[in-house]
Amino acid sequence: MVKFKGIIPAIITPFNEDGSIFKEGIKNELDYLYKFGYRNVFACGSYGSFPVMNVEQRETVAKCVIDHCQHLGMKTIIQIGSTSTYDGVRLAQHAEFCGANAVSSVVPFYYSNTIYTEDDFLRYYEEIIKSVDIVDVHCYNNPNTTGFNVSPNFLKRLIDIGITGIKDGGSDMAKMLEMLNVIREKKYDFFDYYPSSTSSLITGFLLGVQSCISGVALSCPKLVMDIYNNMMNTNIPLALCSYQKVMKIRSILGAKSGRAITAYDVLNTKGIDVGTCKAPWQRLKQDDVIWLLKELEKFEDYE
Repeated sequence: MVKFKGIIPAIITPFNEDGSIFKEGIKNELDYLYKFGYRNVFACGSYGSFPVMNVEQRETVAKCVIDHCQHLGMKTIIQIGSTSTYDGVRLAQHAEFCGANAVSSVVPFYYSNTIYTEDDFLRYYEEIIKSVDIVDVHCYNNPNTTGFNVSPNFLKRLIDIGITGIKDGGSDMAKMLEMLNVIREKKYDFFDYYPSSTSSLITGFLLGVQSCISGVALSCPKLVMDIYNNMMNTNIPLALCSYQKVMKIRSILGAKSGRAITAYDVLNTKGIDVGTCKAPWQRLKQDDVIWLLKELEKFEDYE
């Protein structure tokens, strides 16, 4: 049995103006998602701006997310990827100690497409797996930011050393099917495969995945949840109707800046205090916020 089912929002990290962690903002964000029926979250990933945080800040965020999710009855995946094996191990052990349901890691980046080989990545994941006792260890495949794309053959090697899930941001429909076939051929019913983009919601569920990451769920949680519920009820036409709206909203959210950055303004405008982002990330200009809100207001069922 897979551990994670449904939509898994990739959450942003709320900061104070001085760059410190805004813990109440994390709780506000989680309460908001819980209200719309979400029961899983992915924290400290790309949406969570992990590369601009130091290790101590990432530990603070992980503990706050895990503690509040346990209070709400939500499951957590904490992204612990780092440029160094030492920090990855430290973050994995900390997340396990705090009670995370799973940890996930990108490959060690920066040298990922120059010096490192697949064997280096494999050793990195082996060290993470050996460092923890009970928490599941997942791979986070993000070729756009790491320069490395997990292939079906490398997925086989990851499964063989004990990886139990993958957040896959590097597959189109054809490759997604190849990745799923690897998992099915190995008869690993426990393996969590979840596409890493809202754009893959329909494709993923049609191919039989049990869960999917969505950063856009932060900005339009009802519509994204409608897609999932309609897919589970095999009402494909209604799911497609919601999906088309979500994809239009997704384009609007990314028109002036990164969608993760836009989420701060969207949530704060809704009265969900999530503070601000951390430099070098920059918030939207006021004129862009006004344009964004006017565009979003055109969707009658947007909330």
